[in-house]
Amino acid sequence: MMRMGLMVLWMVGAGALAGPALADGSTTLVIGDSLSAAYGMPQEDGWVARLAERMAGGDDGARVVNASISGDTTVGGVSRLPALLATHTPAAVVIFLGGNDGLRGIAPAVTQKNLEAMIEAVRKAGAAAALIPVRLPPNYGEAYINAFEGMQRQICATTGVPCLDFPWQTVAVEPRYLQEDGLHPNAAAQGVILEALWPGLCRWRAWSACAAEPMPTADAPAEAAPAAGAAP
Repeated sequence: MMRMGLMVLWMVGAGALAGPALADGSTTLVIGDSLSAAYGMPQEDGWVARLAERMAGGDDGARVVNASISGDTTVGGVSRLPALLATHTPAAVVIFLGGNDGLRGIAPAVTQKNLEAMIEAVRKAGAAAALIPVRLPPNYGEAYINAFEGMQRQICATTGVPCLDFPWQTVAVEPRYLQEDGLHPNAAAQGVILEALWPGLCRWRAWSACAAEPMPTADAPAEAAPAAGAAP
């Protein structure tokens, strides 16, 4: 089943760079919206903070910086990214933006241009980029949804950046993963999100913490529920 309000409110959430930054091999930057900004809960409960905690268990000094802002768009990401790269000099950047663009009906070509500009900026800074594709609720129409979601797959195919899998179906439809408003993912959902993203992150970054397969957390099932068709 699909909760329209859930998908909408989930997505509505989260200086020029003088020269290329020298990447710090220990730092991964996450830039996104409410889905990575720990909306409605303490920052330490969000999946990004949990990722940082898990990475800290390795011996390579890996760390994560969360630069996500609820309500952010790809335009905001393009604007904020240069200063973030200059400040944090990350080795890798996870881009999790675009949902708010889609909810506003922005042309997929515009969002694509912005996402590709972010990827280019990351690479010019000497860092690696990855994208977490977003999905849209069905009321935006099949044509627009197909164009929007297909655009993201095209970016990953043409730029070569990895597309990481977010557990849209699992945390979107089960009440135990929702906050009291019935709309936003709760703290329990954050473990599910991390478990779904972790394999792709490990293939991409090969942190030392990936060497030992982590046991699922108490609030994250060993296997995420399978997708059930067109999503958020």
